Amino acid sequence: MAAVVAAATLMGCSREHGFEQRVDETLDLLAHTQGVRPDVRKDAETIYTRSGEKPVWLNSQRQFTPQALSLLEVLRNSDGWGMRSGSYSVYIESIMRPDPAIQDVSLTAAALILVNDLRFGRANPHKSGKFLPGQSRAEFVYAKLAHGNDVERELRALEPASNAYTQLKLALQTYRQLAAGDQGSLDLPAVTRPIESGDAYENASRLADRLRILGDLPQSGESAGTGKFSVDLADAVRRFQNRHGLQADGRLGKATIDALNTPLEEDVQKIEMTLERMRWPAGSSTGPMIVVNIPEFMLRVMNDTNEVELEMRAIVGKPGSPTPLLSGQVGSLIFNPYWNVPLSIQKNEIVPSLRKDKSYLEKNDYEITDSRGRVVADRGISDGILAKLESGQFLVRQRPGKNNALGSIKFVFPNDHDVYAHDTPARSLFRKDDRALSHGCVRLEKPWALAEWLLADDPTWPPERIAEAKGGSEPVQAQLKHRIPIFLIYETASVTADGEVHFFRDLYGEDAKLAAQMEESQPQVTSGVLGRRPRE
Repeated sequence: MAAVVAAATLMGCSREHGFEQRVDETLDLLAHTQGVRPDVRKDAETIYTRSGEKPVWLNSQRQFTPQALSLLEVLRNSDGWGMRSGSYSVYIESIMRPDPAIQDVSLTAAALILVNDLRFGRANPHKSGKFLPGQSRAEFVYAKLAHGNDVERELRALEPASNAYTQLKLALQTYRQLAAGDQGSLDLPAVTRPIESGDAYENASRLADRLRILGDLPQSGESAGTGKFSVDLADAVRRFQNRHGLQADGRLGKATIDALNTPLEEDVQKIEMTLERMRWPAGSSTGPMIVVNIPEFMLRVMNDTNEVELEMRAIVGKPGSPTPLLSGQVGSLIFNPYWNVPLSIQKNEIVPSLRKDKSYLEKNDYEITDSRGRVVADRGISDGILAKLESGQFLVRQRPGKNNALGSIKFVFPNDHDVYAHDTPARSLFRKDDRALSHGCVRLEKPWALAEWLLADDPTWPPERIAEAKGGSEPVQAQLKHRIPIFLIYETASVTADGEVHFFRDLYGEDAKLAAQMEESQPQVTSGVLGRRPRE
């Protein structure tokens, strides 16, 4: 209430002052009622210092300049820029008030927030760094927007320069339209057994309608009025399954029906959250680099023109042991590595196994070391050693070999989470559709192909030496000549080159958390005064 009273007082008394004093008063007003951040206020003050404390968006007749009108149009149509409807409505409300100072300063604040959202994202945890090379955010707004020739072009230059981003923005418009008409009337009932091609299926017509809406069944396809799960329907289901990370077998089972019945608003959210993350550092980076999309269970190697040079399936952390979102640099490879067992696995898995079977070490090629790496046991152990293992005084590592959990190669990119990418002896796991199976590290389907790519420009590591290292039994380290950026990202929507949209499960609930953060930061208009939604 105090903030509202303060805001009302400012609005009532400030009309008597000149524009210079009105700038400070209006910034106070916006801080009280819209929660304008200190960094935005500081940049706004910089802009008005540069303008000589004169209006930036209004001409001498106190009318909006062409640049102001262009910016206002973008704010009103933020949906088309991949933002949520109404993301900037509170600023538009303020801009349209019949008060020149409030109009001008509000438009400046809105411009600063908009360009920050486009350049870094609305909820990016890594907003540090320069706005643009050699240019601050305040300079950009003043020179490129308020006094530029093409506001929209300048704003688009802030967005990620990728075809995937552009196509995903277009897909967002389509799915928002679909979601608006999705009332659940085409939901499918559960089945007692999977429906296969040629089976009788009384809901075939409803299924066909659903698949047509989603674009998986051509509009000119069969009417599905035969009451059968036809070949055309099975093919359309297979396309749907392929787009949603399901086993593309063309059968209509529980997982597929659950996915078909998922409200389209959830797909909208996946696209929105993916666009948001694409504005973060990984989304705006250029190759060469390695990108692991955790929900997709895929690794891709990008060249210096951001084209995919190599891709492979990946195994990532289980929901209880998630693979962290991070960026790093691959600096070295280790052929035939030891596996230094994490303490959590040592205490929760290996110690209980040793209590049941004292020969567990020998059977699995484990050995016990002290804190200096000296081996103290590699076969049957005493209760004293077991107690030191449980307390963490002694450690467990697995020798190189066919049983080693890291397989025959490990890719090192130092990080606070102590995760890395590696080979695995459990090759059959890559045939699974759901590959959230590890304790947090990333297991790779084609680790040697990645090794060859990383060492391709190093004459000291020709193919024959790599092959020799592959067949060895002792650890060998290969230091890269140039560190390669690696990003472990979390994108639950993607788009292919031909515009086909794919969706992946929100494995760790990250989308839901991000959506809540973005909603929490959304300014609101309450009680006729510009402000944030009051906390209960």
